[in-house]
Order: sequence, then structure tokens, then C-alpha cells
Amino acid sequence: MTRGTRAFLNFMFFIAAVGGAAMIVYSRMLLPEVANFGPTVVVVLFALMVAVAQKAGADGELSEHYADSIYFLGFLFTLISLATLFYRIGEGGLGSGLAGGTEGSGDISLTLLESQRFSLSTRMIEETFSLIGVAITTSVAGVLMRNLVRSWFLKSNAGGNGDMEVMVSELKKIAEGMNGGFVDSMEAIGNYFEERKDLAGQIKKKEKAYVNGLEIFTETLERFSSRMGDVEKKLLDSSESLGDNLIRQAEGIGRTDESLRSLSAQLRSLKADSEGFNLKKTADELASFGRETGELNAVLDSLIDIIERKVDTIRRAG
Repeated sequence: MTRGTRAFLNFMFFIAAVGGAAMIVYSRMLLPEVANFGPTVVVVLFALMVAVAQKAGADGELSEHYADSIYFLGFLFTLISLATLFYRIGEGGLGSGLAGGTEGSGDISLTLLESQRFSLSTRMIEETFSLIGVAITTSVAGVLMRNLVRSWFLKSNAGGNGDMEVMVSELKKIAEGMNGGFVDSMEAIGNYFEERKDLAGQIKKKEKAYVNGLEIFTETLERFSSRMGDVEKKLLDSSESLGDNLIRQAEGIGRTDESLRSLSAQLRSLKADSEGFNLKKTADELASFGRETGELNAVLDSLIDIIERKVDTIRRAG
């Protein structure tokens, strides 16, 4: 195998690793057939390139190296598939679909919410098994193509058949290790979905409690608004009565103000008249009138005495 051939295989290994990893990571953007079988096809194509390059001539170490690179490529895609699966499960997926959207308070909203959850759960399950299938098929393809390429090399090179048993033994160990790893992965995924199922039940109970609380809150608000309406009506009636009373009081205050103004005018007129009236002269005249009246009374008393004596005299003479 020439240096250029080795460089070409190394470059193609890099291209195959990047291309297959991109198919796995961005599988949501691809067709289901491409996303499910693309990485496996990449492993097979790289194995065919290695097999063609080995026909041109290669020693045992180089053959073993590039045969192992086929297996490593498939195992790399397996790891990337599992990493993508766990990332999508942890990032959102079924968990975010169950936890989100708890703001609906009616039957229609709850029906739509349940439909969205079912659709999201179905899509997540499909993606889960799709990525698990890619992980299994790429590993199987890597192991199988490594075995085939190695067998082709041993058949075309003398003295190579003695390593067949060692290769089969290594292949068996690799298969057993992969089986145990996939069993653990499936158990972990199963436990994860069981936890999500329990979480979904708890969230559903909380949603029911939340909806019941919203209904109670709505009823309370309706009763409160009804009472507020009654209070507002009573306040309006009271305000109208108070307004009428204030109007009447204002009218009474107006009439009182007019009476006070009239009384003030009369007092001012009386004051003006009293200022032009000579009280001292009037007092002197009243005092003189009192004296004259006293003198008149004395004269009248004397006259009455004289008349009485005359009457007595006439009675005695008669």
C-alpha cells in the first residue's frame, strides 16, 4: 500500500466520520430513510474503500489498522447516536412537553394540550428508537465489515489463515461487550421513561388542582364583582339623595344669607337714623316733661281734694 493510498484512506476516514456524525446530529432535518440508514451506508462504503486499497497490497499491520478503523468508525457513530439521544431527552423532548403549557383553564385548552403532548411523546419515542437503531446498525456494520475485510485480506495473502481463530475470538468479545452496553443503555432509557411517566401523572394532578383553583378563583371574582355592583348601586342612590339634600341646604343657606343681608341693611339704616337723632335733647325734654307732669299731678290732687270737701259739705248741708 503506497503512501498516497494511506493518506487517501485517512482522509476518507475523516470525511466519513464527519459526514456520518452530521447525519446523526441533524437527523431531524433529513428524510427518515437517510437519517436511519445513512451512517450505516457510510461505514459500508468506507469498508469497501479499505478492501479495494488492500488488494493493491498491504502488510499485516496496515491491514489490521485499517480493518480496525472500520470497526472504530461504526463504534464512533454508535457513541454519537447515544450522545444525541441523551442530549435530546435531557434538553427537552418528552419532559418539556409534559411540563409546559399549564395555562389552559377550559376543556378545549386541555384537549389541545393533551393532543400536543401525545404528538410530542410519539415523536420523541420515534426519535429514540431511530437513534437506538442507528447505534446498533452502525456497530454491527462496523464489526461485520471489519470481519469481511480482514477475511478478504487473509484469503489473498498466504499464511494469514492462522489468525482467523484469533480474529473470531476478538469479534466475539467485541460483540459481547456491545450487547452488554446496549442492554445497559436500554435499561437506562426504560428507567428514564418510567420516571417521565410518573412525572406526567404528578403534573396532570397538579394541572387538575390548578384548574380547580382557577375555577374557584373565577367564581370568587364573580361573587365579588356582583357584590361590588350592588354596593355601587347603593352608593349611587345614596349619592343622589345626598346631592338633593345638599341642594336643599344650599337653597336654605341662600335664603338665610339674603335675610342676613336684609337685617344688616336695616341695622345700618337704624344706625344712620340714630346718629341723626339728638338723644341728650330728647332726654332733657323727657325730664322737663316728667317734672311738669309731676306738677300737674299735684295740682290735680289738690283739685280733687277740694272737690271732695265741697261734695261732703253739700251732703251735710242737704
